[in-house]
Amino acid sequence: MAVRSFVNIECSRVQTSFKTTTPSLPPYLQNSLSKHVECYSRAPSVSLVISLCLLIVSCRVPAGILTFYVIFFSALAALFAICMQGLFFTLDTKNPKWTLGESLIGTNPGLGFRPLSENVEKGGSLIWYRADNESQVKGWTSKLDSFLELYLNSSKLPGRGRNQKFCDYNTTLQAGQTCAVPVNNWGPCSNKAGYSYNRSSPCIFIKLNRIFNWVPDYYTDVEDLPKDMPDDLVDVIKNTSRSELNTVWVSCSGESPADRENVGNFSYYPRQGFPGYYYPYTNDEDYLSPLVAVRLQRPARTSVRNTKL
Repeated sequence: MAVRSFVNIECSRVQTSFKTTTPSLPPYLQNSLSKHVECYSRAPSVSLVISLCLLIVSCRVPAGILTFYVIFFSALAALFAICMQGLFFTLDTKNPKWTLGESLIGTNPGLGFRPLSENVEKGGSLIWYRADNESQVKGWTSKLDSFLELYLNSSKLPGRGRNQKFCDYNTTLQAGQTCAVPVNNWGPCSNKAGYSYNRSSPCIFIKLNRIFNWVPDYYTDVEDLPKDMPDDLVDVIKNTSRSELNTVWVSCSGESPADRENVGNFSYYPRQGFPGYYYPYTNDEDYLSPLVAVRLQRPARTSVRNTKL
């Protein structure tokens, strides 16, 4: 007895029904059909609906079809893995392809600071607390402890600190060596001193963002300093020996006249800048960005101060 099947497709847009007769079926499906089967679908593709109906009508998926899909998707996965492996083979895990002016980052590193409030979008860069409130003080000092963890314990670095060396302006590094950051020179901004938060003279740590192979352009001529450079920084540079002028200098001040009056003076540890022997950054193991600890000596209480770097 000849068996025919039809598909009744309900189209949602034209609100009509029509019948489409399928082509003659393969023998292994003809044997499994015992009655007409109606499939209702709102799918836009008629051929896809027919294929799904034929699959549902059959009592079981033939082993040949199952084997085909297993082999097909396995081949796709293998091809994808080969392509990804070829892509990774062209990448250098240490040296980026585009650097400095050719990269999106450019040649001007940003200046960051710590600690930051938990909700930066809401709290921004505001640091607020009461020096006599232990829990508030602990909240800020714990953030600094977390940020300085690798500085305080070099054994947690990838090379466990074996590639670090204490440097000065006359140090010559071997390949793979980096300069260590002397945490013992932070004075009242050390973790043992609680970063002076309990003394109402908090410390903040500033750093330059890393740019691969970037070398600063130093002020090596004390007679050719910018006219808008702060006077206190000009005095520091002029009193610096010529061998130590290769430094990225830092100066902090209040943003407005009222801020400058309330914020008071600043102290810098270990010095008022980032030594040039930390640059360039070449993605060496155990490298840590140099830090400058800035201490607000006697800021006015119960007031909000904006500080610019």
